[in-house]
Amino acid sequence: LARSASWPRETHSMTSVWVKNPDSKAEDVFVCGTTDAAVPDVAPGVDGGATVVSLKDGSKLTLNAADIFAANPKGVSCPDNTMLIHLSEPTILENTRLRFEQREIYTL
Repeated sequence: LARSASWPRETHSMTSVWVKNPDSKAEDVFVCGTTDAAVPDVAPGVDGGATVVSLKDGSKLTLNAADIFAANPKGVSCPDNTMLIHLSEPTILENTRLRFEQREIYTL
């Protein structure tokens, strides 16, 4: 796949994303972070290029685009996973966690 001319060449400032937790012994498989606006972005699935993700603990990870998943707005849950803005493994897990906390575990 070639880079699309319409794909943004720079990430937007402080874009929320999910990445695999670098601590393999941690309970959470994915952790939320933000992309670094100064690093060029690549279209999902395109080899090459890397993006820096800042985690809440202050650490930074340099990852390929295939290892970064867009996050839905914080605290927003949907009654059906197919209604999520961004649909991926971490967003489905987060939506399920939020619905469990709200005691609304059943979907449409």
